[in-house]
Amino acid sequence: MNVALPDGAIGGIFPRSLVQIADFINAAAPSLFFGGSGGSPLSVGIAGRVRFLRLGLHGAGPLHLFHVEVRDRSGAMNLHPRQVTASSLYGMSDKSPREQKQALQARALSLLYYPVVGGDGLHTADEDTTPWVQIDLQRPTTVESIRIRNRTDVWACRNWSLTVEASEDGQDWRAVYDHRAVVDAVSVLVEQQIANAASPEQGRAFHLYWRTLRVFLSGAIIEHAFFDTLSISDDERGILGDVLNTRLLYRFQQEITAHGMARTFRYWSADEKKKYVEDALAIVDALKDLSPHVMIGYGAVLSYIRSGDLMPHDDDIDVVIAMDQAAFADIPAATRAVSAFLTERGFRLDGDFFSHRWVAARDDKTLDVFVGLYSGDTVRFYPGPPGGCAIVDVFPTIPVRLCDCIVPIPANPFRYVEAIYGPSWRIPQPLFSHDWNEDAFA
Repeated sequence: MNVALPDGAIGGIFPRSLVQIADFINAAAPSLFFGGSGGSPLSVGIAGRVRFLRLGLHGAGPLHLFHVEVRDRSGAMNLHPRQVTASSLYGMSDKSPREQKQALQARALSLLYYPVVGGDGLHTADEDTTPWVQIDLQRPTTVESIRIRNRTDVWACRNWSLTVEASEDGQDWRAVYDHRAVVDAVSVLVEQQIANAASPEQGRAFHLYWRTLRVFLSGAIIEHAFFDTLSISDDERGILGDVLNTRLLYRFQQEITAHGMARTFRYWSADEKKKYVEDALAIVDALKDLSPHVMIGYGAVLSYIRSGDLMPHDDDIDVVIAMDQAAFADIPAATRAVSAFLTERGFRLDGDFFSHRWVAARDDKTLDVFVGLYSGDTVRFYPGPPGGCAIVDVFPTIPVRLCDCIVPIPANPFRYVEAIYGPSWRIPQPLFSHDWNEDAFA
């Protein structure tokens, strides 16, 4: 997947250099980010005779392998699930030995024959500090290779410290593969590219791209706060995100957003989006017992105005409730009251922010619940204009169709989005960030 990035305000050197180093890395080491949708399995050559093969990780787990195929000169070997053992099994720590044995056999079958039987492969426990999966070939055998298929989603990154060891007797082990060595080798190549860059600007772009990739290679998600450590402009951050998205992250249904790295609505099915909107409406219905002024706000309103669908580059929905200012000293006090109300009704909340909380929906996907205050003819939201919005532009809400659901949005959605996002709201800005100035709302 390629992208043509125009020469912009930075003269074009920065975007061209990012694309250049991204394509260089992809060509030099196609297996560096093994996994993702459409990715080829990792093929590891095995020299000599072996009986045992052990796959593990550097450091803590979990280890999650979708499919492992051991091959000799005749092709894929016919193995039995009983030949597979593991250091632990996900979700089985409190089960009986009999249940654990049954689970191991079922998951080993999926691991060995995933293309035929499906399933989820074999997943060790999250708390396993030295995870491994071992295959016993029953006798010393000449093995040519082992093919390993990783997860297709973002958590493929957990396996990018994969190790493969071989043994004839189960006592003396030799390393046959270490993915960290691949990462180190690519790092040397990139450092050479930086040293030989045509200009300091090009070298800087090479460095920034590789530094960002190293976060993902370490098995971590690229968080929003990481970009604050890079000393780059907003324009550069946007271009860096575009190149990451189109050169790599699309394979894992991820992209860089204003929230950091996330699975954006671009990759959601229509059914997933509908269920998510329904989850938001369940929170709206609950909050109506607390205030008459509850709606879907922020980006979802932009989504409705632009297309009637959730914006491809967005990744969450915001529920907004306005509380009577006469009852609360400030927005944080009202937010605490809303938080307590939702908790009492069985919702799972996280975060302790000035004006919002994360509220869990199905499958642990969260929604944001923002709290504002109304008084007289004005309603104030944070983030939003410090002077607030005219309440007649917001409440009472109007019903509209979004993702095949009827949702409440501001009475005048056009005035609302201009107040929240400014006059440029018509132009999609994937990395738009609000002015998070709490002092103006103290």
